[in-house]
Amino acid sequence: MRCEICGLDPCETEGFCRFSRETDARNKAKPPAQSDLPKYWESMDVGTLWDVLNNPARYSDAAQSTYDAIEWSLIYNDGLRNPRVRSANLRRLSQLSDRQLKHLISVLERQGCRPEMIAEIEGYL
Repeated sequence: MRCEICGLDPCETEGFCRFSRETDARNKAKPPAQSDLPKYWESMDVGTLWDVLNNPARYSDAAQSTYDAIEWSLIYNDGLRNPRVRSANLRRLSQLSDRQLKHLISVLERQGCRPEMIAEIEGYL
């Protein structure tokens, strides 16, 4: 009998094909994934869809890598005083949510960073 997974008769990869059948059965039993695409996205022009999908309001926090980068730079490079990284760090700060900014301020205070730098970051709240 021909295997419906690999198409061979007889099946030469029984373990793999059995695993594939079991996985397919589990996936069919799951409800379909919920999409976070906007309603009627199919009828939107590309520019509008781009704006909707890339709207920062859709995301509550900045990416963890952005947070980690700014934290490291502020602690180890005095990143708001250092002219080489200041503009990049100001851009990163503007991307952080209020929750992330508050956490960053508490970390900087525990690290003993300059009060002037902490005050400048508090201006983003």
